[in-house]
Amino acid sequence: MAWHPFRNLGWKFLALLMGTALWFTVSGDLAIERTIDDRPVIMKNTGIGVQAVVLPSHVTITVRGSREELGAMQDSDASALVDLAGLGPGLYKLPVHVDTPAAVAVTKIVPAVVEVRIR
Repeated sequence: MAWHPFRNLGWKFLALLMGTALWFTVSGDLAIERTIDDRPVIMKNTGIGVQAVVLPSHVTITVRGSREELGAMQDSDASALVDLAGLGPGLYKLPVHVDTPAAVAVTKIVPAVVEVRIR
């Protein structure tokens, strides 16, 4: 049987077109990570007249999202928070929570726990 490279040319072109479209679809949605260094830890729900000190005062945050979302995100869009609601004077080890835009996920916080001294 002879080899006919131009046989079924339309089907071959359609397969190539579908493969290219699939490649663009998959490669466009790849999630990437970004590290945001030296974000200040904000104390939330401090009482009136209460003095509190957090150590360390800054954290490093790693976020994951699409290239478009992370490209549009400013460092200030990621807020590191500790909640002091209902705490009296003393020394506490509290988890750090991070607020980010909805399409961005937090993958790592270093350190994840900070020490808070309330007077």
